[in-house]
Amino acid sequence: MVNNFFFIKVKNFLDLLTNQKKIRRKVIISISSGVLCFLLSPYSISLELGNTVIKIAFSLLFPIVVSLAYGWRYGFLAAISFGAFFPFYLQAGNGWANFFTTALYFLFFTTIGLTGDEKNKDNSDQYFRLGFIMFLFFLLLFILHSFLYNPLISLKSNHFINHAVDSFNRNLTLIFAIKDSINLLILVIFSDLILQLPFFRVLLHLSVDKEMRFNTRIFLSTFFVCAIFWISYLGLSFVLLNHDGFIDGHIQLVLLIILTGGGIVARIIIFFFEKQILAKDALVKSEKSLQLQFNLMPVACIIWDRNQRIRSWNPAAEKIFGFKSEEVVGKNANETIVPIDLQDQMVNVWDNLFIDGLENISLNRNINENGQARA
Repeated sequence: MVNNFFFIKVKNFLDLLTNQKKIRRKVIISISSGVLCFLLSPYSISLELGNTVIKIAFSLLFPIVVSLAYGWRYGFLAAISFGAFFPFYLQAGNGWANFFTTALYFLFFTTIGLTGDEKNKDNSDQYFRLGFIMFLFFLLLFILHSFLYNPLISLKSNHFINHAVDSFNRNLTLIFAIKDSINLLILVIFSDLILQLPFFRVLLHLSVDKEMRFNTRIFLSTFFVCAIFWISYLGLSFVLLNHDGFIDGHIQLVLLIILTGGGIVARIIIFFFEKQILAKDALVKSEKSLQLQFNLMPVACIIWDRNQRIRSWNPAAEKIFGFKSEEVVGKNANETIVPIDLQDQMVNVWDNLFIDGLENISLNRNINENGQARA
């Protein structure tokens, strides 16, 4: 009794240490992601299309991934660890408008974690909730840029920087909102995608489920196909159109569109592939369970096909009739346990069973391996 009590106490203590270690690791990763988001925010993937510049702020990927991987608490931690404060670093001249922008990103990094907590990863409405949260964020983003951005900028923004911006053209602020929405949509798509890859989940110390074993192969295959499409487009652009798309930036834009589409396609394939693997595993488990019950039944159980051939023959049937399973599987009922004088009657029984599709009860004699009748 004392030994059991001591063992339980030790086990509880070790579980507590393990949980604390996991929590500490998540906290460190979350804080690091927020700091990296802030420090790397000046660097982005830029595409120039005439007078328009499209920038993909890849640094936002860090807090988004953390929030989706660990849940909203760690998304909140990443946001408060300077992850949501990058507007002050990038656009110091926007003054008070940065407070509103920071609050929006603070809310976004936190709330998307409501869809990504490991406890909720199997919920069927996960993507509905994620889409709803993103829709609300985009709506707030458009409201900010349409109605609040210029009034907030005009509020004594020179307290933040000597050369403050007084206002922006309203059309320009709407372009900002559209660009930010596209940027976040692309980042969320790729954040969710990379969280399905086993090697990346290992880096984040997340569980890797059996159904994920083909995800890396699907990911690499999809983007290999995307690369072929882009190279083909590049060749056709040069050969047929005699046009250098790198100059005006449209080839880079096509690459971005192809990669984004590839990310969506890869995620859809992974989703259905995992569902198929789970269904197959569940079927295998069910078959094993049924086979176990079949083998342990105390009464004879024989499974036939439509041609009256034996498909399965359990151990109880072996004891009663004397035939081993391998001796009778594949044989017709008349060749095994049905007496000659009852074979015509059994034809009618089978016909009624398959025509009516109902249960058919028939009490009759059978014979064993020695030809002896058994009631």
